[in-house]
Amino acid sequence: GTIEIEFNNFVDGTTLSGVTLKDGSGNTLEGSSVTKDGKKVLVSYPALTEGASYTLSITDALKSVNGISATPATMTLSAS
Repeated sequence: GTIEIEFNNFVDGTTLSGVTLKDGSGNTLEGSSVTKDGKKVLVSYPALTEGASYTLSITDALKSVNGISATPATMTLSAS
């Protein structure tokens, strides 16, 4: 699957480490990847375990091409 996050500005592809998808143990989800498409960040992931929780985090390390940091955010997701 893919989670798509759209921002106001074009994303600097060198700062994508500011976006992570982690499992319930806090480990980066194996097989997940983060890419960009203009103003969008795409978080791709393998099949999730039903009933498990995952955390999507955006830190201020993610920046726009003109150097503006993203507002940090954390979201908890449950697979069903």
